[in-house]
Amino acid sequence: MSLSTSMQLNSLYKMFKKYKKNGTTLLLLNNIFLSLFLICVFYFLLFLLIFFLFFILFLLFFSLSTHVEIVAQ
Repeated sequence: MSLSTSMQLNSLYKMFKKYKKNGTTLLLLNNIFLSLFLICVFYFLLFLLIFFLFFILFLLFFSLSTHVEIVAQ
């Protein structure tokens, strides 16, 4: 688990303790699920970005290698 993820989860835990003390658990659950959803969306978008970067690099390398083969013949 990365440092930023543990910091985000730590802030969620602090928020949980604060809301538990006030007794507003419904608002707390809404806040926690929203935060977890945003964390998941962030990591999903990060994964998509990395995936597409590697995919573009693979296509570029593949097209260059086929071009080199055609020129070599």
